[in-house]
Amino acid sequence: MNTVIRASIGNILALTLVCGAPVGAAENSPEADDGAMDAEQNGDGETIVSVLQAQGGFEQTLEALDRAGLSETLSGQGPFTVFAPTDVAWQQLEEEQRNHLMSEEGLSDLRDVLSYHVVPDEIRAEDVEQMGSITTIQGQPLEIARDGDQITVNRAAITEPGMEAGNGLVHGIDQVLMPRQ
Repeated sequence: MNTVIRASIGNILALTLVCGAPVGAAENSPEADDGAMDAEQNGDGETIVSVLQAQGGFEQTLEALDRAGLSETLSGQGPFTVFAPTDVAWQQLEEEQRNHLMSEEGLSDLRDVLSYHVVPDEIRAEDVEQMGSITTIQGQPLEIARDGDQITVNRAAITEPGMEAGNGLVHGIDQVLMPRQ
């Protein structure tokens, strides 16, 4: 993907995550008919959100995405790669931290944490290791490493690699990634 286009998609998605407005909100306007396909028309019609719903074990990630207003974004046009924490990963957070993120006061922090799990490109598990690091839409990099047969993202193991969606890929991980403050 062209670097300028990739940067633009990343900037639009980052603004969406910060402001809470859905990406493509202007897509329904007459001026927006540029022939772009949405995720329903792209590939098999499944979106990142619908793949997480069908897979199971990601209910807390789905709840967090809904709470942060990001489900619509990740159901829209991609491509995206999402490193999605499993329910077990969410349970590993301290209860106070989990409660804060899911509270009204923690909504901005929740959006920041979730945007740290999203890359504005489609990156397959077998390719991610070669990259060393990748920049999220939150703006900070994720460090990629191999530990034996296991690929890790900031030391979180990719436990469910390569769940394909029409608008990108989902890699299940065993930790909630926290951006640097």
